[in-house]
Amino acid sequence: MKKTVKTVFFALLSSAIIAVAVWGSGIIFAMFRPGQVEIPLTVKLEPPEQIPAGNDILMDFQATVPENRSIISAELENAPDTVIVMPLEGKREKWQWNKSIWHFSALFRALKPGEIPEGKVKIIISPQKKGGENEVFNVAVPAFSSVIPNSEKPGNELELSGAMPESHQSYPAFKKHLSKYKYIYAAAIILLFAIIVFVIRKLKKMNTVPELSCWEAALAALEALHIEIRHGDILPAAGYNILMDILRNYLELRFDLPASRQTTAEFIPELTRSDSPLPEKYRMLLSSFLSNVDLIRFAKAPADLEKLDEAVRQLCGFVSATVPEDGTDDFKGVSR
Repeated sequence: MKKTVKTVFFALLSSAIIAVAVWGSGIIFAMFRPGQVEIPLTVKLEPPEQIPAGNDILMDFQATVPENRSIISAELENAPDTVIVMPLEGKREKWQWNKSIWHFSALFRALKPGEIPEGKVKIIISPQKKGGENEVFNVAVPAFSSVIPNSEKPGNELELSGAMPESHQSYPAFKKHLSKYKYIYAAAIILLFAIIVFVIRKLKKMNTVPELSCWEAALAALEALHIEIRHGDILPAAGYNILMDILRNYLELRFDLPASRQTTAEFIPELTRSDSPLPEKYRMLLSSFLSNVDLIRFAKAPADLEKLDEAVRQLCGFVSATVPEDGTDDFKGVSR
């Protein structure tokens, strides 16, 4: 199960890295090969010819804007004797690596019949270079003829129900950028989250202190003591104290004996009782070993580093011989 999860995780991570690499190459292409601003001179009107006064007139046009620039604002400046019904709206229709194609549209009406003069759409685009000036483009709304509807008498102004006041539509660069890259940013956030989780798990694994079994801890401590003895960096009395601590700790963890909570005199009966967890062949040997060590520690029996080293080797043999056959600890382990 863990292997499958790990495989899926690395597959997702690889896919995300490839996606970000493709996206990044596209962004670099857009930076070094930006598109051109393409804005028409005039807008289209629908219907295109004579329009009955009071009827909605649709105007629309397309504008191409490079990806490294943004539309700051777009405003319809309607001609006299007209009213805006639906404010100018802009919507991105197509997106390419280095440019976006926007579609703008609005609805307006003529207030009275006759020749309606030209209006315009004013578009402000961010500068090509940082610190430069915004660029202004004017798109002409063609003049047209407004005719009297068949149901109306000449000379009457029309009441235009549903007409709305002119509204200024702006397109902040930040909103445009987020809208344009929302899916890419979502993929990048997912990738970043996956990388953070992966790094945290790796760091956790690196910082986790491996747990040693009680026999591994005992053998490591005995090896360290042997090195000190060989280099003459320890006195015999101090060495025997360390040796006894190692032995008591091992017996308590390996065989669940109260070695560290009793004196030698109290503890020896625990070793030799019939139901002792210690193997029978080691009971008398350990009893004798403990008694001899106590004579050196407390009765000032003669001792030197050579005898201490011999005791270390004996204890190493005992620990190695009592390691479980399956290699697992019957009781708790010891941290490094």
